[in-house]
Amino acid sequence: MSDERTTSAVPSHFFNRITFSIPVESFKIEYDVTEDKRESVVTEFVLRLLWVAGSVDVFTLKSYFGFSDSEAIIVIDDLKNKGLIELFDSKITLTAHSKIAFAASNADYPSFVKVESRADQITFDLLSFSPMQNRKGGGTQNGITLQITQEIQGKSIELAKNAFHNKFEDCISILSDTRKKTSLYSLNDIESRRRSFINIPVVFALDQHGNIERIIESKAEVHISDEFMDLFNEKVSLELGVSVRNSGVEELESFINIFKCPFLENYISGNKFNFSKFMSDVDSKNIEKPTGIVPVYGAMYFPHNLEKIIDRIELRRNKNEEKRKCSSLIWISPDDKFWGRGDLLEQSFAKLNASLQINGSDNTYLFTRANPGDEAVISNRFRGSHIKEVHLYKPIITEGTGLLQNLEILFYPGGFMSVLLHLSSNENPSLKIPIGFISNKLSHLKYCQNFLNPIINSSRYLGRASFNNKNSILPVNTSEVFNFINTDNLEDTDLSE
Repeated sequence: MSDERTTSAVPSHFFNRITFSIPVESFKIEYDVTEDKRESVVTEFVLRLLWVAGSVDVFTLKSYFGFSDSEAIIVIDDLKNKGLIELFDSKITLTAHSKIAFAASNADYPSFVKVESRADQITFDLLSFSPMQNRKGGGTQNGITLQITQEIQGKSIELAKNAFHNKFEDCISILSDTRKKTSLYSLNDIESRRRSFINIPVVFALDQHGNIERIIESKAEVHISDEFMDLFNEKVSLELGVSVRNSGVEELESFINIFKCPFLENYISGNKFNFSKFMSDVDSKNIEKPTGIVPVYGAMYFPHNLEKIIDRIELRRNKNEEKRKCSSLIWISPDDKFWGRGDLLEQSFAKLNASLQINGSDNTYLFTRANPGDEAVISNRFRGSHIKEVHLYKPIITEGTGLLQNLEILFYPGGFMSVLLHLSSNENPSLKIPIGFISNKLSHLKYCQNFLNPIINSSRYLGRASFNNKNSILPVNTSEVFNFINTDNLEDTDLSE
């Protein structure tokens, strides 16, 4: 992926956001440190006096500082117990250790090494074994887990021990240590506590030259090291480099023919689609297109696209009773392993359901493909996402062009739909860029109904995914649950932009 750049700049046109999850492991570590410690003001001045005078008798010391007998005893005993002074025949002198501390000091005061035992919990990622903030969570947020070899996982304690030695200063910084500067004296014991994940969202975009930008959203992870980020980027590139079927201009031409959207032909040059030009024209609304159609790009769960959908739902629900159009919403996902991989999908469902339930109890139903034997794997992608209405269906085995598997459809029978074709980017087939439109044209609504009816009313429909019981699919009375899929009484209407 020579064209792909990692940057922190604002993207020109972002089209997907993928959360990648890295395993991390927390350890309880018992260790000793040495701390350079200054004495209190009083005892430090006693030591300074002895450094200048050489030796002082007890009576002179009491008189000089104005100590009472008990105060003088306390100070002298404390310094003797620390090995900083010696007392011979009422004469007080510095020990050799104190004299060395004075001689080695660059300041006008000495500091003394103190050994202290500590026990802390520290989290390391299992990629670079860099220390990270301890975290309470552990869910992958529907992200893609970047795999760590079994060998590394099996040696995690040994690798964490080496990392603690080599990255001790970083570990102390992670612990927000406000104590004096310390050095590691010894590591006494290390014990594995728990494994979880660190989630790193990555936004993908095209710049003005059509190059892929990769923007890593790691602002909250202030202690992520450069070493970790380098290895993380390598892992992401490997994940993006997995070979997939190319979705190209041939499918786009079928898409244009089926949905009667010839305005997309203007962006085809040879066997490539000019994504950057299309995106720029969409943003500037500089596209000649039929009435009732609004071109869009990027995943529908991006906030700027989702806002268009919610506006249209509310527009149709806020009219008077005669013109009000209420229904549930069906969202058909494409066959793209990078689609919906992160918290944006969950947030979109929450916002859509909140909008749909203003005037009723309608829901958002997610339809997703599952090949025979893959039902549990597909369902588990959405486990923990709080998306309750996930419905599975079998794809058509004889799909010729692959067009259907690359379609993403949002269908609101109350008056509009959105359809996106997930086209492979020009440089990387596995990274697909959604392009399409929102429409209220009756022909497009009919297409959605015709697409869904053969699924719901046949053995292709598998049922609703259950996240309460492992790997189970619940049967559904489709004639009751999906009776809102009906466009018979609708007409073409103007679509407000």
